[in-house]
Amino acid sequence: MKRFENKVAFITGGNSGIGKAVAVLMAREGAKVVIADLKENRETLEEILKEGTDAKFIACDVSNHEEVES
Repeated sequence: MKRFENKVAFITGGNSGIGKAVAVLMAREGAKVVIADLKENRETLEEILKEGTDAKFIACDVSNHEEVES
């Protein structure tokens, strides 16, 4: 069993740098991953989906309360 199987990881800033590394690692460890980022770049999402893990992308500014709620 993988460490994060049956868990959901919500990663902010998941398209680059540390956020991307965390998103990919969590997916490899079995988590379903939700990537939230300002950029409409879906490379991290595609990388995770190719490995067979469930993932979604949300364009969102997490510092904006209304965007987070929607």
